[in-house]
Amino acid sequence: MTTSKTTYIRQLTPSIALLGATFIGVVNASDHTLPNMVKIPGGEFMMGTAFGDKRAQPLHKVAIKPFMMATHQVTMAEFRQFVEDTNYQMPQNCNDTLTENWLSGPNDQGDKNWQSHRYVISEYQPVTCTGLQATYDYVDWLSEKTGITFRLPTEQEWEYATRAGTTSHYFWGDDTNQTQACQYGNFADESSEYWASNQVGASYVGFLEHTQCNDNEPYITLVGMYRPNPFGLYDMLGNASNLLANCYYPEYKKRTAEEMDVTKCERIAHRGYSWHSPPANHSDRGRIPKTKPFAGVSFRLVTDDLTVKPNNTTLAFASKLNQAQQARKATRPTFLPTPNSLQLKQLDPGNYELSWQKVDDKSVTHYDVYLSTKPHSHLMGGFFKKHYEKLVTVQASNNQVKVTLPNEGGSLRVVAKNNTVGSLPSHAAYQTNHKTLDIPGNLDIQYVSQLVNAKLGFSAANETRPELYYITKINHGYTQEEVSASFNVNVKEDGWYKFSYRGRTSNDGVFYKVWQNNEHVGDIVYDGDKEAPNRNQVYLKKGESNLQLSFLHSGMDYWSMGGIELTKIEDSSKI
Repeated sequence: MTTSKTTYIRQLTPSIALLGATFIGVVNASDHTLPNMVKIPGGEFMMGTAFGDKRAQPLHKVAIKPFMMATHQVTMAEFRQFVEDTNYQMPQNCNDTLTENWLSGPNDQGDKNWQSHRYVISEYQPVTCTGLQATYDYVDWLSEKTGITFRLPTEQEWEYATRAGTTSHYFWGDDTNQTQACQYGNFADESSEYWASNQVGASYVGFLEHTQCNDNEPYITLVGMYRPNPFGLYDMLGNASNLLANCYYPEYKKRTAEEMDVTKCERIAHRGYSWHSPPANHSDRGRIPKTKPFAGVSFRLVTDDLTVKPNNTTLAFASKLNQAQQARKATRPTFLPTPNSLQLKQLDPGNYELSWQKVDDKSVTHYDVYLSTKPHSHLMGGFFKKHYEKLVTVQASNNQVKVTLPNEGGSLRVVAKNNTVGSLPSHAAYQTNHKTLDIPGNLDIQYVSQLVNAKLGFSAANETRPELYYITKINHGYTQEEVSASFNVNVKEDGWYKFSYRGRTSNDGVFYKVWQNNEHVGDIVYDGDKEAPNRNQVYLKKGESNLQLSFLHSGMDYWSMGGIELTKIEDSSKI
């Protein structure tokens, strides 16, 4: 085991103090803590998925022997016992970046450690930033202290234990609209959206999206704050991801022991994801480089010894954890409810009356009304203040205001405020004058008449190109949503048209389908940088019509599409 001859210096700097959080429950060092373990019964289950993310395919049967798993991830308090007992020299290159572009990339370097990163609020949160070597050294240390051989779970054991005999999308049910998720885990939710957007301008809108619930936990929190799964395991999904005992490979097939040896591969498997993601399906897989510590990755212990029982250290720790949990629940940062039921009533051309339902919170002092800076701001992703400017402040006693919209249309949003915090922005009330686009010509994305399950992106003009609007979408590996974009067009004459565009996707083949008045008129393919000048062609009929593009992608995919141009093919021999 790697140790240092000098004592590691504590740097307990809870950087989320701006949320009103306090550092909770620092424990006195003791010899060690035996984790609370539950028995996971043996059995068979179907691992993976038959559709969606290719990395979790194929669906296959796996047999699991009985084992014991810790009810919680290893906390900072437990890990501190190891560090102080061994004078362990911990990694100092953990990256805890949080900017308007969210987290750091895989090659970014940081200078934080397990107890100094920005997400530290309590000794009873999962320990992160440990890295692979320190994680295994902790496991060896606790095994030596207790006489029990601990280890990390395999991918098979983790998925089996997380499912806990359920067959629904999540272990608490299908939860199609993700309204129940906040009872069972710490995910990207309304609280994460509020605090990240107001602190650094980061937003899940048009990115990963967020759950339709709120737990008042912006980032990482203490272990065991949510309901357990049917096996009695806490935080199997969300809060901090779970480092596993095997290498990561992008497909399932039988591997040798040498191939799965973490000392001989580049990437290590992890599961469950963190506060930064919506709840993942049980089969969703992750991987990280083994040489880097991460601020969102923790670990929990398992053992094959089925006789392990709680002892005095287990019970003492549980009591202190309970006290810390109650203290955290009493000090969670809160924000105001979101105004809803916006109505936009036209008074005369260009002039409207905007009204909304008052927020049921007596601390509200006023409402800020925001006006869009672009006609289609309501379709755009990212922090809403990038696309809206404050128009007027309305006192809390009122819930309506007269507004003027530009000739090309626009939208409005309302935010509840008091002297301390605000709310998330309301859904937009909008008035859009849809433009009819001539074909042949450019199918400008900014004039989309309807956009479903995706967002508009925008890039400002630079020296090499004009400003660009585009459709953008992140496909999760475990969901398949059809995206559609509709345009009002006027086709000047019947004929074949070449379909050119700018776009990117991780999948070759059909990128999207083209429909004219619900008639399928062609498929548009993507083949990277390959030249295919005559490949994307559609036959369009003369006249005014609705032109729709539909996208249906499976597996993980971050795609975008814009810059569409349709040109008439005059030479029929090129068809």
